[in-house]
Amino acid sequence: MDGIGEGTLVELDPIDALGWIEMDDGTRVRVGGTALSRVRPLPDVGARLRVLETTLGLGGVIKAVRVESLAPPPATPAPQPATRARTSWGAFVSAHPRWSDVADLCLTPALEAPPLALAPHALFAPWFHEIRETAPIVRPLGIPRHDDPRPVEAARDQSFALGDVAFLDVAEWPRCGRCAAPLELCVQLAPALVAPFFGGGRGFAALFCFGCGTQHRDDPQVGHVGWVRGEHRVVRPAGAPTRSSRPACGTQAVSAYAPLRELPSVYWHRCRAERRPELASSALFGGDELALDGPFPPELERALAGSPPQLLSEDVEALFEEWTSELPGPVPPGQHSAVLGGVPSWDQADETPSCAHHGEMRALLDYEGGQFLDGALHVFVCGACDRVRFVAEF
Repeated sequence: MDGIGEGTLVELDPIDALGWIEMDDGTRVRVGGTALSRVRPLPDVGARLRVLETTLGLGGVIKAVRVESLAPPPATPAPQPATRARTSWGAFVSAHPRWSDVADLCLTPALEAPPLALAPHALFAPWFHEIRETAPIVRPLGIPRHDDPRPVEAARDQSFALGDVAFLDVAEWPRCGRCAAPLELCVQLAPALVAPFFGGGRGFAALFCFGCGTQHRDDPQVGHVGWVRGEHRVVRPAGAPTRSSRPACGTQAVSAYAPLRELPSVYWHRCRAERRPELASSALFGGDELALDGPFPPELERALAGSPPQLLSEDVEALFEEWTSELPGPVPPGQHSAVLGGVPSWDQADETPSCAHHGEMRALLDYEGGQFLDGALHVFVCGACDRVRFVAEF
């Protein structure tokens, strides 16, 4: 498709150069680094762009193939050396006694999981106990790949994904509140599976409109997400179009794997830094302005032999990822992922919703299932009043 028109860049992740252009006619177009390669320097949010060519991506999302800037690039000043906030390691540790607030944000399921097999590390020793003890318990779930479907018959006491049958508290298949199209089933979880996390004996169901949901990612009208007792077996209307990225392959069994403790990723800490910059993980991973001067613990000093006794933020990040790389993760090999509990696997930015009465909500489920491109359906619950909200990323 050529010559679609002009619009404004309204979202852009500078890390992976993925974002959205809101066109002057109100439509939204996905844009990535390939399309933006013609625009130098990389535009900021608010920049005016002309979309020269588009194509249809997964799930029918309109994607820009070629764009150009509507304004000449500003004169580029001569590059200046990066300014880094220099501080001694001892002063940094004293100023940041707490590692993160992950313990305040995660559900505490009634499940047993093995202790985190995390060996001590000289650099992270001041927070070692907190890092290990606050690692949240998660329950990895597996959904068969679209090229290896394993259809099952949906049942009220089973956990399943996709397909055209669900057990809900309404007698008719839910429709999108914006376009009236029948929603698509993402996943239904049995009461026994979600009970250790939340739900009060109810099951959980998530249905979504992939036509409207790419633009209205947290609008409750585009989803039917929440607790269910499953009083009605309902069937999606015959012939209703499927607009998710995953081909129709019938109802698929959800596999539940053993609970484990999982450390939040560096990227989660980086996103979290915008909300809690005073925490140690936020200061270490939240940007590239930090320079730590020695003296460091002797073991680390020896490892840095031949180098200046200084660590930059990117060095600390590499050390953390190397330290934690051998720990088990939540995604079983060969499976599309879904995870109960833990922290959300943000693809773009921290968008944790808040309950109007009780503050930030807690992550209940991250579901990808082959339907959400490079993102996921993030589901949150208020630990005090049972409210459920979702944020979809594509």
